[in-house]
Amino acid sequence: MIQDFTRIQSLALSLVAWADGSFCEKEQIQYKDFLECSPSSDSLKTDLAKYMKTPPVKNNVFKEFSECPKEIVATVLKNAYLMAMANGRFDKEEKDILNELAFASGVAQNKIEKLGEMFDLYHKAYKIECQIFELED
Repeated sequence: MIQDFTRIQSLALSLVAWADGSFCEKEQIQYKDFLECSPSSDSLKTDLAKYMKTPPVKNNVFKEFSECPKEIVATVLKNAYLMAMANGRFDKEEKDILNELAFASGVAQNKIEKLGEMFDLYHKAYKIECQIFELED
């Protein structure tokens, strides 16, 4: 189960990072931190590191996302939003990818509009967490 979560999260994070056409340095740092903190095997981490050089195939990611439990989807989408914000801005292309991932997982179109509200609250909580624990954000 942990291997599956690590894989789907890596796919989503990298897809969002590549959404604007490049995987910037701040996004790479955040992605590497995720891989290092992951309890997955070294071979899986090495395999997933390739997405810093080449983006995953979007339709394959959407297919895998469609098969994920909703609890995993919610967590992955929030973390993918933090990836989108790594460079300090939330680009339209990143928003589109997050919306498409949510839709692929079965979130109804009329609820996708609420994602922005969820992301904003999560980002604020993350900023507070960084302040409390003196983490670099």
